[in-house]
Amino acid sequence: MMKLKDLKGKAVLSTAEAMKVGVVDDIIIDSTYQHIEALVLKMTDRGPERVVTSKKVISIGEDVVTIDSTASLQTFDEERDLSRLPSASMMQKSRIVTESGKVLGSISDIEFDPTNGQILHYYYDGGPLAEVLGQRHKLDPRHVIKFGPGFVTVTDDALPTSRAA
Repeated sequence: MMKLKDLKGKAVLSTAEAMKVGVVDDIIIDSTYQHIEALVLKMTDRGPERVVTSKKVISIGEDVVTIDSTASLQTFDEERDLSRLPSASMMQKSRIVTESGKVLGSISDIEFDPTNGQILHYYYDGGPLAEVLGQRHKLDPRHVIKFGPGFVTVTDDALPTSRAA
């Protein structure tokens, strides 16, 4: 298992060209909020950021991310559908609100399976006191209904599954 904070900044290597092409800057999450759809890269050559879909990622390893080739890298203009999906940076710090209007906290990190990109949990704080105490809760992604500007709506039964320090 891996957290987003551990993925950001990881080098991305093309196996076909045997070269570093950039570093992971963000992730794009699919429309069900349960899988990583693509990685957003800051390019080594200082060019515009690029995206690589999860299908083109060979491995998210302990030290680096490998992709098949630089031909897998696209711009957001070339992958227009991706620009409609939420990014992790957009979701982080978003307030989690239940259908009935209870604020649970704010998203602070995302845990995923690096072998298949499945999102396992959204971590969130339970408010200022919980944050000071280092307490975070886990939200099962199946409870997410919709992401919008600054808010994530979840089902009313989206109670903390456990606490993590």
